Amino acid sequence: MVAGLFVVFEGPDGSGKGTVIAAVEKAIRDWNKHQNITLTREPTHKSKELAKMLKSESDPMASARKMTQLFVEDRKQHYHEEIKPDLVKKRVVLCDRYSISTLVYQSVQGLPINELVAAHVDANIGAPDIIFYLALEPEEALRRIAKRGQQIEKFEQPEFIKKVVQQHELVYAQALEEGSPISKLLGRVVKINANLSPDEVAKAILDVLEPIYRQRAENRV
Repeated sequence: MVAGLFVVFEGPDGSGKGTVIAAVEKAIRDWNKHQNITLTREPTHKSKELAKMLKSESDPMASARKMTQLFVEDRKQHYHEEIKPDLVKKRVVLCDRYSISTLVYQSVQGLPINELVAAHVDANIGAPDIIFYLALEPEEALRRIAKRGQQIEKFEQPEFIKKVVQQHELVYAQALEEGSPISKLLGRVVKINANLSPDEVAKAILDVLEPIYRQRAENRV
């Protein structure tokens, strides 16, 4: 087993994170049937409080600072009480959403990105070993959301989705700037074209992840 590997999947609604995570889990078990894997997603501990707030707010642009506080508190508890101990136990942690989601959604709500980054730094939230950013065109995101046949939520409205897609690209660009505050917070971010088929998306991710996993397993570091 490896000595802990923390992998995060980010992207706008409709980008297929859940489908990809399932494919990655299966691949890792194929690589090593003895590997322990933790599947998790955010929010965790504050999910009911956040869901209640989202349901009560008629405007997705409202309550950004309070939501940020809840998301960061949730992530701090999630990382220090669950993710970090799992890594010590040599588990591979696959997480659906993490810091990028807060940087994107709450900055679209109007908060400065530097304030959001500072909140994470103050909470001593650790960076993943790698983040896969599933990039999706806004039209495709909206098509996939509509295909679900479910009621459209506040954060899935067309104009908001377009802003979210644009902000994902902005955060990704800043993550590539070596030494930038966002780069230090996020660590390595790999962009994947999520407009492709699920099999193609999974292959693109596994082509990057497999060498990392095997090297970690060999070095036991």
